[in-house]
Amino acid sequence: MGDKTVRVRADLHHIIKIETAKNGGNVKEVMDKALEEYIRKYLPDKL
Repeated sequence: MGDKTVRVRADLHHIIKIETAKNGGNVKEVMDKALEEYIRKYLPDKL
């Protein structure tokens, strides 16, 4: 895996942990939201 891939995964994992704790533990919902936010932020032309 490239350096950038590892960083993206670490960032997403961090976001998911925080958001899951905040909203009571719905991991699937949090993951979908985190991915969407990440894509909007870093790959806006892909949506």
